[in-house]
Amino acid sequence: MGLFPLSLKKLIFLCLIIAVPILTINVQRKSGDIDWFLKPFYIVSTSLQKLYVGFSSQVRGTTSQYLNLIDIKKDNKNLQNEVSMLKAQLVQLEEIRLENQRLSRLLDFKETTPFELIPAKVIGHDLLRQHATLIINKGKKSGIVAGQAVITPDGVVGSV
Repeated sequence: MGLFPLSLKKLIFLCLIIAVPILTINVQRKSGDIDWFLKPFYIVSTSLQKLYVGFSSQVRGTTSQYLNLIDIKKDNKNLQNEVSMLKAQLVQLEEIRLENQRLSRLLDFKETTPFELIPAKVIGHDLLRQHATLIINKGKKSGIVAGQAVITPDGVVGSV
C-alpha cells in the first residue's frame, strides 16, 4: 500500500485529465505547427476525432432515415385514403356513364318509333317472384290505361 494506490479507474481518469488539454491544443493548431514531441498525441487525437465524426454522421444518417420512414408511412396512409375516395368516384362516374348510355338509347328509340310513347321509370318490384310485376312512376293522369303495351328499346316487356 503506497501513497497513491493505482487502480484502473484512477489511471483512466488521469489519462483523461492529461488528454483533454492536449486535444484542445491540437484542435487549435494546424498540422504544420506540430512539435515533434506532440506528434503522437496529435495522431491519436485526430484518429479519435475522425472516429467520432464518422460515428456521429452514421447516427445522424440512421436517424434521418427513420424519420423519413415515419413520413413515408403517413404519406402512404394519406395516399391509400385518396385512392379509396377516387375509386368510389370512379364507380359513381361509371354508373352515370351507363345511365347516360341507357337514356341515349331511349331517346333514339323514342325518335325512331312511329308510336306515341310515354316514358316512365321503374320505381319498384313485386316481392313475389312468380308475378314478375314492375311498378312505374306513371298512371291514369299521364294517359296510361289497362292493357297498353310496355316496351323498351330491347323489345316488349309486358302490358299495363
